[in-house]
Amino acid sequence: MKLVMKKVFTKAAVISALTLGAITVAHAGAWADFHLHNGSSHSIIMFQTKEGGSWGKNWLGKGDKIKPGGVYDMHFGHNEGPCTIQFHVEADDGFKYDYEADFCKANNLYITDSTVKYD
Repeated sequence: MKLVMKKVFTKAAVISALTLGAITVAHAGAWADFHLHNGSSHSIIMFQTKEGGSWGKNWLGKGDKIKPGGVYDMHFGHNEGPCTIQFHVEADDGFKYDYEADFCKANNLYITDSTVKYD
């Protein structure tokens, strides 16, 4: 009887751990995903975040650009760290914008010729 109870308990513990892990991953995805909307009149060629005091690599692939009116899906590679993060955007006309957003709340990031907003 003890062996059967031990097996049942072990299976329940494994199922519980897997379920909790799936919930954690689902939460991480929601925090880490946002859409970058280019409402400016130029193509965006660079997007970087500043964490730990230095700028990270360009989130856009080599040669990739977000054309005016375009939307680019963005994903953080982790769900750790502060919510409010500084970021840098550069356009093909040399326009550079440093700003910060609360990425725990941002689902959409809007870049225009004169502003940066998020919701």
